[in-house]
Amino acid sequence: MSHCAIERRRKSEDGVALVTVLVFLILIAGLGVVLFSLTRTNSGTIRREESVLQALEAAQTGIVQASFEIARSADLDASTGVGNVAGLLLDARYQVVATPLARRHWRLEAVGVAGDIERRLQVVIAPQPTGPFRHAIAATQTVTLDTSATTDSYDSILGSYLSQATRWDLSGRFARRSGSIMSNSDLSLSGSSTRVRGDARPGPGISITGDGFATVTGSTVSLDQTIDLPHPERSAFESAYLVNDNLFLVTAPGSDYNPTTGKLRIPEDQTLELDPGRYFLSGIELESGARLRVTGETEVFLTGNLDASLGTIETVSGSPQDLAIVAHPYNVPLIYAPPANLRIDFQGGSSTALTVYAPKATIHVTGNLDVYGALIGKHVIGSEVAFHYDEALGFDGSAPFQPFTPVAWFDKQPVAGVPVLGFLPGH
Repeated sequence: MSHCAIERRRKSEDGVALVTVLVFLILIAGLGVVLFSLTRTNSGTIRREESVLQALEAAQTGIVQASFEIARSADLDASTGVGNVAGLLLDARYQVVATPLARRHWRLEAVGVAGDIERRLQVVIAPQPTGPFRHAIAATQTVTLDTSATTDSYDSILGSYLSQATRWDLSGRFARRSGSIMSNSDLSLSGSSTRVRGDARPGPGISITGDGFATVTGSTVSLDQTIDLPHPERSAFESAYLVNDNLFLVTAPGSDYNPTTGKLRIPEDQTLELDPGRYFLSGIELESGARLRVTGETEVFLTGNLDASLGTIETVSGSPQDLAIVAHPYNVPLIYAPPANLRIDFQGGSSTALTVYAPKATIHVTGNLDVYGALIGKHVIGSEVAFHYDEALGFDGSAPFQPFTPVAWFDKQPVAGVPVLGFLPGH
């Protein structure tokens, strides 16, 4: 091949190589543009996702702050009302509007804003029981229900029991299914007409005993740990001994009161209308047909036995908050010798509404009628009686802090993987 031919071939190959390089550079440049565009897009997506999360966190922060105000029953910013809050969380802002609902529930409408992103949540919160009376019946040792004993519940904040007793089952008319019973030890249920409308839970590792014919609508699983039912404070009894309204009993019609021994007796077929107040007694006895009628908010501190098995305890208002019996075998005064085995015996009635806190007493209730309120004892025995637990007793209105928990939520602007609507079990 001549020199000229070789030169022409070399120049031709150089041209092809140059074109190849140029094409490659164009491809690289194009790829760079694409990558740059993708990077900008991804950065924008990341920033948007961050704003979505920040707005959600801001809304949730507002819900927490609103719940805290409601739990404290206090408007912490002193201007917008309890549960209505607004504020900042870093670069995001939030606002919550709180609306009270029935049965102490609240609806919280929360808005969180971050940049141009807005998140809206709706949450319903409910109070958690804090008082000692969280169940229809609780015992430090045993509970026994037989012979057509039943439980159910109602909420006195909504009105009377009869206004809420609109349901029916094989045992008759009832209101709600929170008439639970708890025991730190054995729990026995017998009789085909015995029905617990709620949970029936014996102590840890213990199973329910009885004839197997009773019905429980809720859980029968044994408790994980014993329930705390402490003795009432001795100081409260000493205070009631020193300052009380016992003087009323000295002259009240229907009262046979011994101020020396501190014992109250209501004679046969007599009625004692008890004025509201605080009383300290070493014993109460109602003879056949006798009535103890409570006319207003009354507290009785009892260091001895209560025998109303032949008489009737009545609360005029029908509210168990109006009669609180706190019983314990304290030697108050010091010369007093309490009974070895404290007993509280009474029968149900159409107006028998009360709470009994007596973790060292045997409580025996009969009567083929009704008892409204709640009972706490060492042993609790119920026969032919309908227990109607007032759910309002589970909340201590004087407590400085009432915890609330979410029972339902609705995400008006949902994110993938997060439930839009939810309810907690039991609500």
